[in-house]
Amino acid sequence: MKLHDDLKQVENEEKVQETILEQSTQPPVFELKNEQIAAWKAEHGKVFKTVIDGETYIWRRLKRREYVDAMSYRSEENPDVNVYLRQNIIASIVTLYPSDMLERIEEYAGLAGEISDRAILKSGFDASETEEL
Repeated sequence: MKLHDDLKQVENEEKVQETILEQSTQPPVFELKNEQIAAWKAEHGKVFKTVIDGETYIWRRLKRREYVDAMSYRSEENPDVNVYLRQNIIASIVTLYPSDMLERIEEYAGLAGEISDRAILKSGFDASETEEL
């Protein structure tokens, strides 16, 4: 009986460890309260959700003044990095969630470009529905 109980205990512990491992390897489920979305919409107008590699990013449109400021940024030391720096600036400005965008930009090479490109398009730079009359 003792051996049987010990085996059952080991099986239970293994199941618990498997469950913990499964939970730790799965990306966290994104849950955002409707109140927070409503508050962002009230402050910024339209807000957008983009999922990149299982991570959710909430962002808003870029304002004209923000665009001008970002585009006027120039690195005199290394002009080749201007595009990347501008993407970082834009992505950091427009991202509402998560709050650690600068850290994520450093971690994921294409993140700033992806978010900034989408934000620029949604900020009036997309002429895909223009037609000649």
